[in-house]
Amino acid sequence: MTEQPGPPGPTEWGSAPQWGGPPPGYDSPTGSESPPPGYGPPPGYGPPPGYGPPPGYGPPPGYGPPGYGPPGLPNAAQNWRPKPGIIPLRPISLGEIFDGSFQAIRTNPRTMMGISAVVTIVVTLIGLGPQFYYLAAIFDFQNVAEDAAVTGDFDPASLAPLVGGVGGLVLSTMVKAIATTVLSAMLVRAVSEAVLGRRTSARALWQRVKPRIWAVIGVSLLSTLIPFTAFLIVAAIFTAAGFALVAAGASTIAAVAICVALGSIAVIVTGPYLWVKLSLAAPALLLEDIGPVAALRRSSALVRSSWWRIFGILVLTSLVVGFAASILAIPLSQLGGFLAAANEGSTGSLVTATLLSGLAEIISGTVITPFSAAVTSLLYIDRRMRAEGLDVELARAAGVAG
Repeated sequence: MTEQPGPPGPTEWGSAPQWGGPPPGYDSPTGSESPPPGYGPPPGYGPPPGYGPPPGYGPPPGYGPPGYGPPGLPNAAQNWRPKPGIIPLRPISLGEIFDGSFQAIRTNPRTMMGISAVVTIVVTLIGLGPQFYYLAAIFDFQNVAEDAAVTGDFDPASLAPLVGGVGGLVLSTMVKAIATTVLSAMLVRAVSEAVLGRRTSARALWQRVKPRIWAVIGVSLLSTLIPFTAFLIVAAIFTAAGFALVAAGASTIAAVAICVALGSIAVIVTGPYLWVKLSLAAPALLLEDIGPVAALRRSSALVRSSWWRIFGILVLTSLVVGFAASILAIPLSQLGGFLAAANEGSTGSLVTATLLSGLAEIISGTVITPFSAAVTSLLYIDRRMRAEGLDVELARAAGVAG
């Protein structure tokens, strides 16, 4: 299929005013705009006071999905909603989120998997150099250490290659994190187009994401720094509490045990809480054209009334992704380990094991990254359909009747 023009810009996705305000047509009890004829919100999301279809007007008998249409319509007919793309335009279930994620990959594999493969290959190749240098530095340091054990003379300068190898690994890891962040942003855009039944080329996605790269990196950096800062604050609080207990006469062992236990509980609670609260920031930034800080606030607002549901879906997604990555990577990793053990850790066997590990990373990244990005995107869209009636706006953007 050929690419269809027109990205879902602010007029299609909208930027909800005052963080979570409803879209046009739902903002006033007396409103100047009314919802599309025949549209009924899902259960639990009834129309605002004063709204309703004009008297005597509604869908024909036997039309509409169960739980979404007016009372009295046949159940079999009430389950219909427009589906121009990978998901129906209504609040979706966990199964539909996963199915839509697979559909996004299957309907546009050249873009979804193609750009994932290219980015993963480039990043993996960039990381191989520092890994090989680090392995060589380790071998050299082992020889230096053996000589020092015999002669008793150790030169601290011999640590320089090893430190340089570690620095190279850190730098390559940072490059990988940035590249993966930009890749995920492009995939979010691709999934948002797939919801409207559009297929977009990698070049078009890059043109749309390129102006916002620094904002995307900013969101990713803040999403990492905020939990890390929270961890440091918790550690500082309980360290101070430990010193206070010791000063008050408690034994050092008891004070350390109490503070470590309570601090661990605080970290276990705070970490997942912030992870979920900030999980929808990237889609909000890209699809609502807002800044990094505003995107973090937007994510927090969208998650607020559905934290446990989003937490469960994200945890399940992590388990599925981890299992799939293991299935894809274990055979090659095991082969590399077997070769290294069979050759007693020779340089050649370690280099081969590193190459096989890189190949496993390429294969898993090509498949796993698009799926994870698709789940996050559909979670964001689902939350806005549930909380703000975004399905109405999407139906208009797709040119279908709600």
